[in-house]
Amino acid sequence: MKIFSAIMIIPLIVGRIYGESFVTLESYIYTAFISIVLGFLFMHLGVKKHPNVVETSFIAISSWIFAVILGALPFVYILGMPYIDAFFEAMSGFTTGGITLIPTLESIPISILFLRAFMQWVGGLGILTLFTMFVFSDTGVANQLFSAEAHKAENVRTQPNFLKSTTALWKVYLILTILLASILIVMNVSVFDAVTHSFTTISTGGFSNYDNGIMYFNSVIIEMIIALFMLLGGINFILLFSAFKGNLMRLLKDFEARIYILIFLISSIIMTMDFTAQGSEIIDSVRIAIFSSASVISTTGILNTNINFFSQVTILLILLLLFIGGSVGSTSGGIKMLRFGTLIKLVKRKIKSMDAPKRAMDSVIINNKIVENKSILKIGTIIVLWVATIFLGSAITVIYTNMDLFTAIKNMISVVSTTGLLFITQESLIMLPAIVKITYMFGMLAGRLEMIPLLVLFKLKLKHINNNR
Repeated sequence: MKIFSAIMIIPLIVGRIYGESFVTLESYIYTAFISIVLGFLFMHLGVKKHPNVVETSFIAISSWIFAVILGALPFVYILGMPYIDAFFEAMSGFTTGGITLIPTLESIPISILFLRAFMQWVGGLGILTLFTMFVFSDTGVANQLFSAEAHKAENVRTQPNFLKSTTALWKVYLILTILLASILIVMNVSVFDAVTHSFTTISTGGFSNYDNGIMYFNSVIIEMIIALFMLLGGINFILLFSAFKGNLMRLLKDFEARIYILIFLISSIIMTMDFTAQGSEIIDSVRIAIFSSASVISTTGILNTNINFFSQVTILLILLLLFIGGSVGSTSGGIKMLRFGTLIKLVKRKIKSMDAPKRAMDSVIINNKIVENKSILKIGTIIVLWVATIFLGSAITVIYTNMDLFTAIKNMISVVSTTGLLFITQESLIMLPAIVKITYMFGMLAGRLEMIPLLVLFKLKLKHINNNR
């Protein structure tokens, strides 16, 4: 919580640089003060011990929720947003959900635009990895907290310990952010727009400073630059770290990275063919297809065209890509390419075993390593939880709105994959009842934490209920 106060002070400084009044900015001071007070309270009231799995899951979820509550305050006091909408905006920011309830972005203060982008940048690799990098070192507490953000834990442990793993991730994160911002500035994008859009691109969050997003810049070159960095944001950062250190072959030979690039290329070709069949010029079709594929596969959610332009074929392809998502150890959402690839290999093994029973015991091998049964079970659990969350959220949406089931499912897939591509108008989104907005917030949080910490707490609650009977 004390570290969170620094996160709130930075938008204040930016606001002052751009001439915003102290009256407008004082909410950041109040928020920073509250976070400092809470930080000291938690530090002195907390019991210093190594938490178990349930406790680390509780810490993971609580940290996100506290960050959202505190992060929502500037939206309430500066923009006058209703509390539920402010919480939604903050949740969408920190989880990189990319859905906004602000109707006109061009009319809001610079400090709020920066806050939204900065939330996504901080949330990109997870608030917990940022906090624990400074607070813990190589303790079991740090490693358990790191594991609570499940998609980082499976591949990141290639580094000797937690601190080195986290440092490697953040080095890549900083390098990509600075590199993209610098390139955009060279392309005559303003410093503010360059920095904020680099935040939201590398974090695969997708927030923009403009209502029409990337189309505001009206530049094919800028679109292709953004597309490249969206793709990089969806690759395992440890592999990128190895590539930066000269070991490019590790990236090129990696099973997940190869699937990621292959699916991107295939989806780009399919979209190009679909757009061309609808009558678009081949150059425009290729441009939109490449950008859309990069945006969707990395779960960034930025588009360089109106979503209504897409046919049902492209929509179905987009939903599949959103479900799969990017790579383990990246900032993207979805079930992850590694899990999808493992599942495909498992299905292939099962099919082969039907003809040759002796092959039934063949192991699933990824990157020359045998995938343990407990890992396969975890993959199955995450996918089942994903599907259950999508259908539960869709059911709630249909019950409390006039939305049809298919649209509700499309929206929930986008929400849980933390993408932000909604298939309803901005006006309809703002008018959604509170229970649906809360459902979407839960979906974004569940997708960001990849279900497991939420499942642990749910099991604890059921056990508590059974014990009291």
